[in-house]
Amino acid sequence: MVELLRTSIKGSVGRSLRVFCILLIFQCPRAMFAQPLEIGGGFMLALPQSQFKRNVEGVGGGLNAYLSYAQEEQPFAFGLQLTFINYGSEDTKAVIYGPGNPVDGKVTTSNNILSVHLLTRLQPNVGAVRPYLEGLAGWNHLFTETLLEDEGTGETIQTRTNLDDDAFSYGAGGGVQIRLSGPDSLAADESSATWSLILGARYMFGGRAKYLKEGSITRENGRVVFTTLESTTDLFQFLIGVSYHF
Repeated sequence: MVELLRTSIKGSVGRSLRVFCILLIFQCPRAMFAQPLEIGGGFMLALPQSQFKRNVEGVGGGLNAYLSYAQEEQPFAFGLQLTFINYGSEDTKAVIYGPGNPVDGKVTTSNNILSVHLLTRLQPNVGAVRPYLEGLAGWNHLFTETLLEDEGTGETIQTRTNLDDDAFSYGAGGGVQIRLSGPDSLAADESSATWSLILGARYMFGGRAKYLKEGSITRENGRVVFTTLESTTDLFQFLIGVSYHF
């Protein structure tokens, strides 16, 4: 079912979405001096899709934050979003040898995606419950990092990036903002700030990239072996958070 949906989306709808994202990139700077301002963020679940799902099992989790500016008296907002997702990690024990006595260490390897996207949102600016549609275009940075710590003191001894790669990313989604406090209207002449609860979902198309997953780093005959994977990096994301509009 997911493959059928993805194939359908990547047809005419996918082409329209690409055009929409290109327009987003050119329109965003024009809105940066508009008012009012909204900042928000929250927690995210990320489900790998398509080729990425065949290589990576389980569900990722992370955080997202955004800034957006709304054109006065218009139902459009433009802004910038940052997202961090962890899609797997492993902890192992190690003995650390140094100038003094050997100490117990912990080796943590994490697989992550750091994303930066321009976003545009279509949403009414009045009402206690405000549904929205959004489009995003930007970049994914996939990286696997290993951290060596002194287990006794928690001191970081060494950090190493095992593999990193970048890929273009774009997508669309929707959701709802539920007012928690403040006025019903978000018109520019309103002086009171508004807090809202955000619930949303989006499908993000990710380009081809090289990456590692849990179990990709092994030891064979005393050598460290990396099993590198490569595929598209699509994600289906669920979000819950809060926003502050002023």
